[in-house]
Amino acid sequence: MTLWLWLIVDALACYRLARLITTDDILTKPRGYITTRWPVKPGRLSELVLCPWCVSIYFGVAIYAMTRYIPAVWVWAAVPLALSAVAGYLSERA
Repeated sequence: MTLWLWLIVDALACYRLARLITTDDILTKPRGYITTRWPVKPGRLSELVLCPWCVSIYFGVAIYAMTRYIPAVWVWAAVPLALSAVAGYLSERA
């Protein structure tokens, strides 16, 4: 894949992962457990599960590393995540 295409796929995958952790219903119970166990304060784990800006930087670093060092493996996760991000975004606005 070309560099610009990887950048788009990786950005969408990062968005999807951040949304999955911070917003999606499927992880409501684990988020609730974490925020109950560690009340929300800056720099705590609970902030990471509620703040997409906070968690996305960590995903961005991990995604860059996977794209750089194991692209043949990462592509199998990145493309479905990117497609899910686009489909979710469009379904919310249709």
